[in-house]
Amino acid sequence: NVKILDFGCGLGKLKQFLGQKVINYDILPELNEVGNWKNQKFDVVVANEVFYLFNEKQLRDFLFELQKIAPKIELIVGISKQRILNKIAAFLAREKDAHENTLLSPHRQIEILKEKMQLIKKTSVFFMCDVFLFKFR
Repeated sequence: NVKILDFGCGLGKLKQFLGQKVINYDILPELNEVGNWKNQKFDVVVANEVFYLFNEKQLRDFLFELQKIAPKIELIVGISKQRILNKIAAFLAREKDAHENTLLSPHRQIEILKEKMQLIKKTSVFFMCDVFLFKFR
């Protein structure tokens, strides 16, 4: 019965995997299935490799809004390490550099998240990405 907001859903892979319990939200209207994420009811937010596109103010504003709407939320965040392995994988997949528009470094993203949230758990995925579980304090 858990509802998951996939914030920055992209092509909606999480929904393809987990089904109707996932609400897809993306800034690109063609990928978005809801008009405004703030009007949805959800228990968990997943933001996988999204916050590097935010500036500091945007990330703080997002956290402020999220806490106001759902103070007991669990936030699962994937953050790319943006290292040489990531660049090699992108080259082999013949993709452009996914992090060329980075506004916040991985380290800075984590610092800002920790300002308002408590880190519950962290795991690494193939030395390319870290996944964090946060809750508001």
